Amino acid sequence: MGPPRSGHGIVRPALYGAGALGASLLLQTILLWFIYFYAPPAGQGTPRLSPALVGIALASGRAVNALSNPPVAYWSDRLRSPWGRRRPFIALGAPALAACFILLWIPPDAPSHATFVYTLATLAGFFFFFSLVMNPYAALLPDITPAGPARVATAAWQAGASLGGVGAAVVVSPWLIAHRGFGAMGLALGVAAFGLLWAVAAGVPDPVRSPAAPSATFAGAITSVLHNRAFAVYLVSLALLWLGTSMVNSTLVYVVTVLMGLPAAHVGTVLGAAFVCTLAAFPLLAATSRRFGAPRVLAWTLGVCSLIVPAIGAIGLRGLPLAPVAQGYVLVVLSAAPLAALLVLPNALLADIAELDRLRTGEGREAMFYAVQGLVLNGATAAASVSLGQLLTLGDSPGHTLGLRLVPVAAGACTLAALLTFRRFPPLPVPARRDERLGSGG
Repeated sequence: MGPPRSGHGIVRPALYGAGALGASLLLQTILLWFIYFYAPPAGQGTPRLSPALVGIALASGRAVNALSNPPVAYWSDRLRSPWGRRRPFIALGAPALAACFILLWIPPDAPSHATFVYTLATLAGFFFFFSLVMNPYAALLPDITPAGPARVATAAWQAGASLGGVGAAVVVSPWLIAHRGFGAMGLALGVAAFGLLWAVAAGVPDPVRSPAAPSATFAGAITSVLHNRAFAVYLVSLALLWLGTSMVNSTLVYVVTVLMGLPAAHVGTVLGAAFVCTLAAFPLLAATSRRFGAPRVLAWTLGVCSLIVPAIGAIGLRGLPLAPVAQGYVLVVLSAAPLAALLVLPNALLADIAELDRLRTGEGREAMFYAVQGLVLNGATAAASVSLGQLLTLGDSPGHTLGLRLVPVAAGACTLAALLTFRRFPPLPVPARRDERLGSGG
């Protein structure tokens, strides 16, 4: 399979990654500040809403995100335009997405019930336009890179940019809020994300010679992707993995402050070390995937995670070598390569699955694969929240840590189940070159 006909080197992967950077910047800022902004702790501002209403608004937005993904995917897969199937959604959705983000931070001075309606509508708009932009964006990956090392490299740029968006939100948003206020922060980050997403719409090619539009109905399109054996195995494996990692991710602050015994101010230092180590592992991941293939490396990663993740629960136990802080940092280093693989390889593998389905059926339904994945992962996240709540009732504080220590054990069991499921993943043939993959999008 030959290289792309244009955009050699790192230009196209970097440009594609800009979309992940912009989207991650907006989403992470909302996750970081939304609750604090609308329902601040006592003595730290005037509450605009009760915590319960804030939770309802955020949950409703997430529901809009989950439910809007499949219709957007169906529409994108069937669209035929001079600008391709994906770029129109990104170009038209990006300004609306940025506008909703900006509006979140400038609510009207109104009674609580009116503020709630405003917030609910704005969040629903944000998450709808997030689906409208990011589902077609994800579905571009099979078209802009050939299967194999080039696709893994592009997915690595995408994952690295997404991590960069998280880092930028954590570093830049507090500075802007402290010096200019929430409104200025929303405007600055909204405009920045809009520019990054429009760079994707303007610069990343979207094939003009599209495959045939899916002939199935909306429900039939969902059924068709679920009947793909490789996708079914991949989806169950990823859902189990997501269930476990979501529980661990939600307790990272507890791990740092309770098990490692560090003050809350050190959470950023520990997470920053994990961020740096993960980025440093990307070149190793690219080299390993090039030699052994993404499915085999992902299977190895699941096996390693099944050993490392439960070890988190042992931090600070008596009889272990090193101090609890050192134990935590050792695990940060050991988990860097597996985390890099889990951020990159699923996207590359799903692109391979979607492309092979297109070649087999002659119909392009790449976006629906990503939409169904999103639905299942949203369900896994919800299940993780429920399971986590039950486990933490068994103890999540110094001197009473049973529940907190059981969380990584449960997560490790989920990862092991993901590995056992993924062993049924069928071999994927290397697609023959298709001239239309990288045709100019105009």
